[in-house]
Amino acid sequence: MPESVMKSEQFPERNIASSKRKKSIGITVAVTAAVVLILGVYGSIDPADAEYGRFFPKCPVKLLTGLDCPSCGLQRSLHALMHGDLWSALKYNWFVIFSFSYLGCVLISKYWRGKNDRVYHFFWGTTACIIYVVLYFLWFALRNIFGV
Repeated sequence: MPESVMKSEQFPERNIASSKRKKSIGITVAVTAAVVLILGVYGSIDPADAEYGRFFPKCPVKLLTGLDCPSCGLQRSLHALMHGDLWSALKYNWFVIFSFSYLGCVLISKYWRGKNDRVYHFFWGTTACIIYVVLYFLWFALRNIFGV
């Protein structure tokens, strides 16, 4: 029997770890490809455009209640940010600044997990999630009361 087969039979946990690592890499590649594709679509087609904008998803909260949800304008804001137009992005949705900053901090803390666990545990912990959710609903109320 070949030596590599004997080693894999002797240490089946190596095969499991290798299999999990390959699966994790595959999921990462698939998610990255999907994000690049979505960003490519949002970068090339303006969701506010009358002709092509109809193909983008509409906000169910706005359709059902007439109220702007905290995420309303996010697609248009993302398109404006991708074209370097920060002011237009802010006009569509002010909460996008906090959301993208928080997302960046979450991703960076995941990368630095072994180097600074306090930062990782804060952004991936309950406290940061509660703060984000409270601010999300506070933005929901403020944008509908004051028309921001």
